Amino acid sequence: KIELFPTIASNDVAIQFTDSILLEKAVIASVPTDYFAIIYIDEKPSARLDVCDKTVLYKYVGKEFLGKHIRLAYIKKIDLPLMNWGFGDIHIRNEKYDQTYRTGANGKYLLTINDAQKVVKAFGTEENISKDLIESKTKILIQSVGTPLLNQYINSNCLSAFDLNSKSEEF
Repeated sequence: KIELFPTIASNDVAIQFTDSILLEKAVIASVPTDYFAIIYIDEKPSARLDVCDKTVLYKYVGKEFLGKHIRLAYIKKIDLPLMNWGFGDIHIRNEKYDQTYRTGANGKYLLTINDAQKVVKAFGTEENISKDLIESKTKILIQSVGTPLLNQYINSNCLSAFDLNSKSEEF
C-alpha cells in the first residue's frame, strides 16, 4: 500500500505537495482535521478530498484514472502566522512647506487562503508553499502598489514631515 498524507507539521507551510505517483488500487490517502486536499491528476486539479482516513483513491476519483500520475496538495484550513510588509525610502518634496524628506510604511498582515487553486497557479507545484515564500512574493506586490499610494496621499494632503505619524492610521 502507498499512503499519502501531509508530512510537514509546521504552521508556516500553507500548502504541501506529495510526490507524483501512478494511481494504483493500493494507493490510499488520509486528510487530517486541519486540512483539505486537492487531487491533481496529470497535473490538473481534478477533485477535492475533505477530512478522511485511508480513502482508496481510485474508488474516489474513478477507476478510469488508474495508471495516471496523481499527487495531492494538502491545504491548511487555519490562517498562517502574521506576516510583515513594508516599503520605504520614498523621497518626498513638499513645495508648500519647503521640505524634502524620506518616508515609508510597514505593518503586519494576516493571509487567509480562500481559493487554494489560484494560490497553486500563482506559485506552481514544484515546491511547498510556505509563509516565507508567500511573504517574499507579496512584499514586492505591496511595495509596487503602496509606494505610489503613499506618495499620492502625502502630496494630495499637503502633509509636512511632522504630520506623518498622526496620519498613519488614516493612510
